[in-house]
Amino acid sequence: MNRYDFEIAQGSDYRFQLALKTVSQEGEKEHFDCSDCRAAMQVKSSPYTPRAIDSLTTENGRISCTDGNLEFVFPANVTAEYPPGVLIYDIKLINHASEVRTILCGRIHVIAEVTRGVFA
Repeated sequence: MNRYDFEIAQGSDYRFQLALKTVSQEGEKEHFDCSDCRAAMQVKSSPYTPRAIDSLTTENGRISCTDGNLEFVFPANVTAEYPPGVLIYDIKLINHASEVRTILCGRIHVIAEVTRGVFA
């Protein structure tokens, strides 16, 4: 499983893309067709915490797949509720055969918001 850590400024919009690749029989890397897959990501303070701080899914529109890229959307109104500090996440992909794979995990470093309420 791959690991990717990133930062989010509390109260800011954030997006990131993840390019999915597969290896052909010839050993060439190709875009993975994720158009018929579902994806889910949960953000938590601990892996043992039963309640997620945030949930992104293809069903709620916060994860989308285009041309072998998964895009993850974190709106400012949601990240405003993230506690400052370190959070953890993982991303699961479910293919057309209902096989579940954890494809990425890591830490989200949440930077505390200072400027608030000026764009209301």
